[in-house]
Amino acid sequence: MLCSPGNPCALSAPDLPALVGALARQGYGTVLADLTYRDFLWETPPHAGHYWTALTRECPASAASAATVVLGLHSFTKFFHCTGIRLGYLAGPAPLLRALHAARPPWMVGPHAEIMGQRFIDALPAYRKRLPLLRADRAALLRTARATGLFDPHAMLEGPSFLTCRIHPDLLARGVTAGALRAELLRHRVLTRACDNIPGMPPGYLRMQVRPAPDHTRQATALGDAARALRA
Repeated sequence: MLCSPGNPCALSAPDLPALVGALARQGYGTVLADLTYRDFLWETPPHAGHYWTALTRECPASAASAATVVLGLHSFTKFFHCTGIRLGYLAGPAPLLRALHAARPPWMVGPHAEIMGQRFIDALPAYRKRLPLLRADRAALLRTARATGLFDPHAMLEGPSFLTCRIHPDLLARGVTAGALRAELLRHRVLTRACDNIPGMPPGYLRMQVRPAPDHTRQATALGDAARALRA
């Protein structure tokens, strides 16, 4: 299973089709690519490679890889900011998709979600037009977070719509945890994600959602106050 762009690791495969092709040549039976954050890559070089058709083209047509099944998993939740509507889709070989469709229980997706999904697809160009603003807001949050001294400057990762940052080594040495920083920010009504309970994540990482400019002021104030409180 591959996830690109990643969450919370905030990494994107620069050439995802080549990676899938390499796995196929090694004889992997199934490669599932989680492409939930793909649309945030719009107008960047990796974007074209984050499609199911692009991934399958790199699988060599040899006997060793003929059995490799490539699947692309997509979700509306992240790009369209619709966490209350659990809606997504799977791209893959038609025979397998027909078999999955026949086996799934009824009413997995309600009519409201279906209607909203179509509206989101129709509005895709409008959402894409806002990506430059999102990227500018992300850069502003990164500058703010770096200036507070709360985080390790060598472990501040820019995700599609979030930052994942490791607490500064000096603070970690003093016993400050991601949970403690999260609690301090929550006192200022800023919600973040402490990543310590995510399997495979090293301790001390915090994920912060990028917010538009009016909310950024609150984030900046909360981060500054948290830095002073935890260093006191």
